[in-house]
Amino acid sequence: MRFAVDSFRGMAPRLDPHLLPENAAQDATNCRLLNGNLESFKQFVSTKVLANAGPVPTVYLLNGSWLSFDSQTDIARGLIPGDNTFLTFLTSHTSVGGPHSTPRYTTYALATTGAEPYPVTTKPLGVPAPTNPPDAPVVAPSAANPTVDITDDGSDLTGWTTSGIHPGFDFGSIVQQDLTSVVQPSYQINIENNAGLPAYAYRNFGTAGSAVSEISVDFAIDPAQGDDGIVVEIGCGVAATGQGAYVTISSDINAPVLLIYTGTTWAAKSELIRIAVGAAFVRGTLYTLTATKLRNADGTTTLTAKVYDGATLLQTLTQTNTFEDGDFMALVGVTGDDPKSTFYKNIHVTASGFPGLTIINIATSYVYTFVNTVSGTSIRWESAPSPASSTILRPDGVSVTVTTDT
Repeated sequence: MRFAVDSFRGMAPRLDPHLLPENAAQDATNCRLLNGNLESFKQFVSTKVLANAGPVPTVYLLNGSWLSFDSQTDIARGLIPGDNTFLTFLTSHTSVGGPHSTPRYTTYALATTGAEPYPVTTKPLGVPAPTNPPDAPVVAPSAANPTVDITDDGSDLTGWTTSGIHPGFDFGSIVQQDLTSVVQPSYQINIENNAGLPAYAYRNFGTAGSAVSEISVDFAIDPAQGDDGIVVEIGCGVAATGQGAYVTISSDINAPVLLIYTGTTWAAKSELIRIAVGAAFVRGTLYTLTATKLRNADGTTTLTAKVYDGATLLQTLTQTNTFEDGDFMALVGVTGDDPKSTFYKNIHVTASGFPGLTIINIATSYVYTFVNTVSGTSIRWESAPSPASSTILRPDGVSVTVTTDT
């Protein structure tokens, strides 16, 4: 027979069984007493077995994967339209590298790349400020529309005025070199026992009067040179008589020295400052030597010399003096006892800030910040600034190179 129970009331354990109404029971186990129907709750099933070793006070379902935390953690999804990285913010979480005193964030990729428990990786919210100041800033010629911008690849020595060939025992020459397979074309300077008779070539680039001028030269030591000595010298903004500022690399090829000279003639020069390059040179390999002159408001000139191995800066040297302000850049083979041969090519000369520019030195310091990009999002977080660099005096209208430690 069919027995219908209308509007089930649940259990009434205090009544004797024979006194129970038809819609009540002495015991009702796993009954879903919400709407009067006689039906059971669904049984619990295991959705996820967590990999945590201890208790898990907080869990969070992120894009189908469970995040689990060993401490009470507050979790909030980032409110970014179109975000498909599932950027998520966390506080008071200690399961990854904790405990943390500051809020953290993670994304789905960060949280789930690796073995459970998730999140595998979280990161600090915000960006720590740099702790070190920038290196001393270096003033360079303006890259924006310099008044002079000339390149000589080393193929036209006729455009230069040369010292000619010193014959006999005292030997010095500068010649067009198109034969060597190492550095062609180039200008080759050779010296040996040429006391008082340097070999040199100079060219009028029209740099006199500029606020900033620079010459950059690629050089290589002749692979056929038997002596370990090295002589590389360039003049920056010198006069046709040889008076002016010079940057030199000399001494032994295995222990070269970078020097700054001031000269009154091509042969008469006085050393102002020197420093070890700190790296040996390889014959036949191209290196770069630069000399930059900055005209100061007090009438002095600051000369900065740099030597590079490719893009790697090997050494820097700076000196302030009353250098000659000339139109000419020069390639020089100074006097020496033993045979030395150097190739020069890829000569690049720039100058900017000519008459009409009022030179006003501006006291300037520089700082930098760190910027963090959250992959896959448009989020950019920027840190507080670093400590300030040393203060330099620079004229307006020139660029400045600022180098940081990262």
